[in-house]
Amino acid sequence: FPVPRGGGGAPPRRRYRPHGASSASSSSGRNHISASARRAAAQTLRSKATVIAPPGKLGIILANRTDSRGTVVSGVRTSSVLAEQVSPGDRIVAIDEEDVSQMNVKEITTIMARKSEFER
Repeated sequence: FPVPRGGGGAPPRRRYRPHGASSASSSSGRNHISASARRAAAQTLRSKATVIAPPGKLGIILANRTDSRGTVVSGVRTSSVLAEQVSPGDRIVAIDEEDVSQMNVKEITTIMARKSEFER
């Protein structure tokens, strides 16, 4: 199933300064990131990955999005067959090419359970 990386946007920005560093370390006191680095980071947050899930239990924990935009992976068990392919915050947008991007956890779980004997 396609899984957009990063879930619901970037986490809040925080500025870190090493202990004892002066805020006057640059003319504006800000860390500068190149435009190309910002574009690459934004693309990473929005990229999609197709994951082929084998038959059986997947070992992932789902949660409803608080902004009412579908379902996200909230946890991945260390024993999960998908542990290297999905991460907390990933959105579930399709299962076997069926759009599930606006479905809640119960609806997606029903679909996954119905297909659990097959690769999906």
